[in-house]
Amino acid sequence: MLYLDAIPEYQKKQIETNFGYRWSLKKEIFSFFPYRGIKGSVEKIKKSYYKKRLLNIYEKKSYKIQNINGKYVVLFLHYQPERTSIPEGRFFFHQSIMIQCLSEKIPKDWTLIIKEHPSVFMNDFKYKYRDEYFYHDFSHSKNIKFISLHEDPFALIDGCEAVATITGTVGIEALLRGKPVLVFGNAKYRGFHDVFEITNLVDIDSGLKRIKNISSDEIIKNTNKEILAIMKNSVSGFTMINRSSIDHIYDPICTRRGTIELIRTVLRLMEDAAPAL
Repeated sequence: MLYLDAIPEYQKKQIETNFGYRWSLKKEIFSFFPYRGIKGSVEKIKKSYYKKRLLNIYEKKSYKIQNINGKYVVLFLHYQPERTSIPEGRFFFHQSIMIQCLSEKIPKDWTLIIKEHPSVFMNDFKYKYRDEYFYHDFSHSKNIKFISLHEDPFALIDGCEAVATITGTVGIEALLRGKPVLVFGNAKYRGFHDVFEITNLVDIDSGLKRIKNISSDEIIKNTNKEILAIMKNSVSGFTMINRSSIDHIYDPICTRRGTIELIRTVLRLMEDAAPAL
């Protein structure tokens, strides 16, 4: 499966809005129109210019996959601010802490590959979460390399020893491709067999030791088993209403019917678990 076929719907819409580019001058100009007054417009222009400048800095400091040699852990960063890292990332919401911990603990002959989240350059920009020093400082670390946004995430996953993320869905993608995952936050899948939850430096040591003894086939088998169990014992809030819009999850009819299905599922599970009389 190609990554282009697996891009989340929200990212497809972002790329469409950006006219096919990670950063689009045309889109940025159009986004000026909602602003009223000189102050708001000037601030928006400054942010747009700085965002483009950061993208250029990132790409200049980035590598291509073919230039990556040896074993590596690949870390997929989060766009911020979002719930997936704040608060679900706990104290690792400050992603530089996560990077420093991984850089310190991976084996000396391994590399930490970092891929920026494309939404950083497509969405509204927040100065306090990214600046040029973020990319500059880490790019000078001996065992850290940034990877170009144009590189295929699936290719990065397939070539790595492990995937690291706070709570990203890239963790599930990695498991389904036979790779272990280090999660630094409250990921919904952190209880999966081949996911290692990181809360401190000792957890990183433990996780890296354990992944050396896991086969890809075993990871895929375990993951498929766990996903099937979830599907069997779960209900969807999208079954009754048009699935095309996330807004339908808040529809009163959808909520009521989804709740009824949930109660039925819980009762069935209780009945299955009850000892035979």
